[in-house]
Amino acid sequence: HIDHGTHRHRVAWEASEDELRERRDQLLEVAADGLRETRHPFATIAPLAFADLVALGGAPIAERSLRRVVEGLRAALASPAEQAGARASGGVSTFD
Repeated sequence: HIDHGTHRHRVAWEASEDELRERRDQLLEVAADGLRETRHPFATIAPLAFADLVALGGAPIAERSLRRVVEGLRAALASPAEQAGARASGGVSTFD
């Protein structure tokens, strides 16, 4: 769920960091696909979750998952919704 802080929002994960690392590839796929969303709360959760999952680090993203993440980013960039493109650009910038 979204933790509405005083200065910024963040995702309040209900899983341990180890569980998130184990499922990171699958969760990244879902979050990347969600960058196209325009409805609240999905439009808020997807970019926050995406950034958290990229920041987790750990093992490299599996090739199959990476392809799906890129597909999600491309779809968001090509979306007619201006906000989706901005969220996808933000998602791309989280990869260092």
